[in-house]
Amino acid sequence: MSTAEPQYAGGPPAEAALLMPTPESVEPAPDQPPEPASQEEALDQLHTGGADHQDLARSMAILTDAVRRLPTGTIKVDRLTLFNDQVSLGGDLVTGGGGRRGGRPGRVSGPAALSPEHVFQHTRGFVAPQGYADALGVLEERNLLVLTGPSGTGRQTAAMRMLLDTAQGQDFVLLPPSTLGNSSWRVPRPGGAYLVVDDGKRRFAKARAGRPPTTTEAVDDAWLTRTSELLKDTKSFLVVVTGEVRGKLATATRREEFVGYLDQPDSLEIVAERVRQSEAAIGQEELERRLNAAGVPELLAERPQPSFAVRVAKAVIEGLTAGADLAEALRGLRDPYEQAEAWLGDDPASDEIAIALATAVLDESGYLTVADAAVDLNRSLAGQGGPTMRYRRALLAEHTWIEVAESTREGGAETPMGGVLRFRNPQMRSAVLTHAWHELDGARPRILSWLHGLVRQPDVEVRARAATAAGILANTDFGYAQHRFLQPWAASGNPVERQSAALALSVVGALGTHHEQVWALLNQWANDGSPGARRYPPLTAALALGGPLGGREPVRALRLLGTLLQTGGWNLLAPIGLSVRALAEQGHVAETMNALLDWSEEETDEATVKALTAFVVLVQGIPGAGGAERIAVPTMLAEAGRFRAELPELWGRALDNLAVRPLALSALRDWLRLVDADWTLYPDVLDLFGGIADRGDEAVDLLEYHLENWARDEHDPSTSAAHIFDALAEAGEPPS
Repeated sequence: MSTAEPQYAGGPPAEAALLMPTPESVEPAPDQPPEPASQEEALDQLHTGGADHQDLARSMAILTDAVRRLPTGTIKVDRLTLFNDQVSLGGDLVTGGGGRRGGRPGRVSGPAALSPEHVFQHTRGFVAPQGYADALGVLEERNLLVLTGPSGTGRQTAAMRMLLDTAQGQDFVLLPPSTLGNSSWRVPRPGGAYLVVDDGKRRFAKARAGRPPTTTEAVDDAWLTRTSELLKDTKSFLVVVTGEVRGKLATATRREEFVGYLDQPDSLEIVAERVRQSEAAIGQEELERRLNAAGVPELLAERPQPSFAVRVAKAVIEGLTAGADLAEALRGLRDPYEQAEAWLGDDPASDEIAIALATAVLDESGYLTVADAAVDLNRSLAGQGGPTMRYRRALLAEHTWIEVAESTREGGAETPMGGVLRFRNPQMRSAVLTHAWHELDGARPRILSWLHGLVRQPDVEVRARAATAAGILANTDFGYAQHRFLQPWAASGNPVERQSAALALSVVGALGTHHEQVWALLNQWANDGSPGARRYPPLTAALALGGPLGGREPVRALRLLGTLLQTGGWNLLAPIGLSVRALAEQGHVAETMNALLDWSEEETDEATVKALTAFVVLVQGIPGAGGAERIAVPTMLAEAGRFRAELPELWGRALDNLAVRPLALSALRDWLRLVDADWTLYPDVLDLFGGIADRGDEAVDLLEYHLENWARDEHDPSTSAAHIFDALAEAGEPPS
C-alpha cells in the first residue's frame, strides 16, 4: 500500500466534525414525533406503533440474513493476499519479477525488453477472442494497432500474440505511455516489436491536480499517420493497448483504420486449452465433467479475466497430475480478500471506489438504489469534475463478480425494477468493505460521511443495509468506530439514526470478535442518564439488546432490559417492548416469559406498567407486508400451546391494569381476527380465553362484554368471538 495519501476533490473533511453528532442531529428530527415524557404519551404512541414494529422487524431480517452470509471469525486486513513473485504491466500480462500486486498497471518510464521466449510462455494456450482476426489484419496492413477494450479482458496477451504472428524472431520492447501523441518519437530499432500499455483512465487525483496522465487521448490523425509510416519504413510493429477511445483519438478521422476492439475470450476455453496442452491432458468429455463437478464454470463466471483463467488452469493441471480432488485444489483461488485487492488495489479511480462500496453497503438492494448511491459517493470523492458514472455499463462489462439478480427476500416481496445487486460470492461484501476502509486513507472521512447519510434514510431497506455495513466496518476496528460513529449515532435525537447505531452494534456483537467490548458499551449506554443529547444512548441500548447479540445471551440481555425498565423514563417503553419481542422471535420465548412474569409481579409500580406493556408488544398482531388488513401471526400465538399457564397469567395481569387494559384488549382483538382467517388457531385461542376467565368473575365479565361487542361489530364482526362467548357462557352455567 502506498504511504502517500490520495488527494480527493476539495480535500478531506476534518474528522473532528464526525466525532460527535451535529447540533441538528442532537435534537429530535422535525418529522419525528416528540419523545414521550409521560405514561399517557408513551401508551398513546404505542397505539399507533405498527410502523415502528414493521421497520424494526424488517431491519432485523435484513441484518440476520447479512450476518448469516458473512464469513465467521475475525475479519482482518492482513488476510489480503499479496503476490510478491509477480509484476503486472497492465492487468493481464504477467512478466515475473517482484514487488507489485493486485493486477494494476506498472510504471514504465523507458523502453523495457521482453524476450520472445518469455512472451511465448505467457501466450501459450492462447484462445482468440471475437475480433482478433480483424485486429490482426489492421496490424499487418498498418504496422500500428490501437487495441481497445475493458481492462482484464486479455488485451495485452492478445497484443503479444499478434506481435508474435507479425514480427517473429524480433525482440519485444515495452514502451512508456509518453510515446503516445509524441510528434518527435522515433523507432528505437528497425525490425522491432513494440508494445505500449495504457489503461486509458484519467485518474481523478491527478486530473484534479492539473496533471492529466499521457494517454491515447493525445493521439490524433497526424500521430497515427506519421507513426504508421515510420513503422513501415523500419519493418517494425507497434500495438497500443488501451481502454475506451476518448479525447483526440475519438474524433480522429482515420481512427477506424487503426483501432481494433476485442471481446472477452472464453475463460473456460482458456482453462481447457491449457489442460489439453499439458501432460495432464485427459479426454474432452471427462475434462468437462470434472471441471463442472469442481465448480470451475461458476468460479470463472465470477472472475472471467484471462489472467485468472490461467491461474485456474495451473491449479487444475496440478490437481489432475497429483490425482487430487479438483474442488480442493481450487480452494485457494476463492479468497474474496484477494479479489477485493485486485479490484481496489494501487490508486483506484473514484468511480471504481464508488461502484465497489455502493454494492457492498447496499447489498441486495435494487439496481436504481445502488446506482444513485454510487453516483453520490463518486461526486463526494472526485467532485463535479470527476469521472462520469456509467454504472450498469461498467458493471456488466468489467465487474462480473457483481450480478443483477432476482430478489431473495422473504414473504414474496416484489423484486425492484431492474433486479437487485449482490456479489456472486457473499463473502465479497466484507472483503470490499474491509479493504476500502483500511487501504483508502484519504477517502475514509468522505466514505463515513456518505455512509452517515445512508443510515439516516427514511427507507428502511436502505438504512438497514447501510447500518449492517457500518457494523462490518466497526468489527474491523472497534475503537475507531466507537468514537467516530457508533457513539455519535447512539446519542442522536433522530430515532432513525439511533436504530442504525443499534443495528450496527448488533452486527459487531453477532460476529463475536469484540463480544465483551460490545457488552461494556451497552452497559455504559444503558446507565447514561445525563441531560441533553446524552439522554438518548439508553434508547439505543434498549434497541440493540433485541439483536443477534442479545439472541446469543438472552438472559443477559433481558437482565439489562430489566434494569432499563426499572431506571429509565417512559421514552424507553417502545424500544424495550420491541427488543423483548425480537428476542422471542429469535426463539427465546421461555426466557422472555420468565422475565416478564418477574418484572410484572407488582400491581401499581410504574415498572409493572412498563413490563405489562412490553408483554402486549410481544403478543400484539403487527400489520404484515400486505398492509393493515393482513396481520402477521405473532410468535406467541404460534407458541401458545407451550405456555398455557404463563400466557393467561400475563394477559390477565395486563387486563387488570387499567393503564395497560386498552392495549391488552386490542391485542386480544388482533388474535381473534387471525382466528377468523385461520380456524386451526381456534383451540389455542379458546384455551387462552379460558385461562384468563379462570382468574375470577371479574375477568369473565370483562371478556364476555368485549366478546359480545366484537361479535356484533357492525363494520368488523368476529365469528370466533361469538364462538368463544358461547363457550365461556356454557362453561359458566351450573350443571342441571
